[in-house]
Amino acid sequence: MSHNQLVLLDAIEKGHTSIVLKLLRNHVDLNIKDIYGRTPLMIAAKNGRNDIVKILLEHIETNNIEVDQGGKTALHYAAENLELSVVKILSKHQAASLIMTTTQTKLLPLDYVLDKDDIYPSLNKYTQGGQVSAGETDNDDDNVPKAGIYTKTKKKGGGKKKKGGKKSDSKKKKKGGKKKK
Repeated sequence: MSHNQLVLLDAIEKGHTSIVLKLLRNHVDLNIKDIYGRTPLMIAAKNGRNDIVKILLEHIETNNIEVDQGGKTALHYAAENLELSVVKILSKHQAASLIMTTTQTKLLPLDYVLDKDDIYPSLNKYTQGGQVSAGETDNDDDNVPKAGIYTKTKKKGGGKKKKGGKKSDSKKKKKGGKKKK
């Protein structure tokens, strides 16, 4: 594994989207696995990096669903770690992984969320061939940086400082100079 590939895996794990984009612009090879057989997509899914998941899906063949040493897919990792937004993205782009079981435990992605009321209904709906309803989003069109396009955003607030440097809870001095007797 090259130095750039190690940097890529580390940037994905830590959520450094700008580094991932830079490495992709420099044509880093995405056909890599860590010592557990996890791909960059699996690592992004496991850590809930939905922006990086979307970027990686633009660069990999989504019909070829990779599995790790235990037979887990990226969707298994997202479901296991209760990453609903990533579950929705992967369910849409890699639907075949919904019915893939792990090699050791024979678990479906749905099995990881059976007792999770916030994720189970969505994943079950996708498993049954359902689509995203009008009131629900799959976060597919968020403001996610696209590969090859990187814009630096301005900080809010404009960097203005308050004048006077006084604390808001400081007592105001009374005007006038002489005390009355």
